[in-house]
Amino acid sequence: MTVEVKMPGLGRLNRALSRIGDVDHGEALERIGAVVESQTKERIARGKHSPAGTPWAKWSGSYAKTRKAGQSLLLGKGDLLTSIQYEVNNTGVVAVGSNLKYARTHQEGDSSRNIPARPFIGVSREDGVEVEKALESWYRSHVGPLFTGRVA
Repeated sequence: MTVEVKMPGLGRLNRALSRIGDVDHGEALERIGAVVESQTKERIARGKHSPAGTPWAKWSGSYAKTRKAGQSLLLGKGDLLTSIQYEVNNTGVVAVGSNLKYARTHQEGDSSRNIPARPFIGVSREDGVEVEKALESWYRSHVGPLFTGRVA
C-alpha cells in the first residue's frame, strides 16, 4: 500500500535541488524517508491520530472485549508498527508504507466490515516542518542555505 503526499514547499525544494547539479540527491531522499517512517511509527505507537490530527475512532465495545489489557489501537503484537518502512525508488520517489494486507483496511477503513478508517500514513503540517529541517541540514552540509527566512 502506498499513499502519495504532496507537501507545500516541495516546489522550492525541487528548484533548489536542481541548482546543485552533481551532488547526489539520494542521501536527501533517504533522510526524507527516514523522517516520515519515524513519524508514521510514532503515530501508531503513541499518537493515535491521523496526519491531519483527527483522533482515531475507538474500538467498538464488542471488539474491545477481545483485546488484552494494555493493547492499543493498531498496535496489537506490533506487526503493523514493525512493517512500516520507507523505500527510495530509482526514479527518486520516496514511498512509506507497509506490505501487510490489512494495512490498507486500517488506513482507509472497510464499511462492509464496520471498520473505521484510522489513517496513519501521511505528512502533517508539523511533519512537513520536520522534513524541511532535515533537508535544510543535508543541503547546508553539501551546498549552503536552502531556505531563506523561517521554515513554515
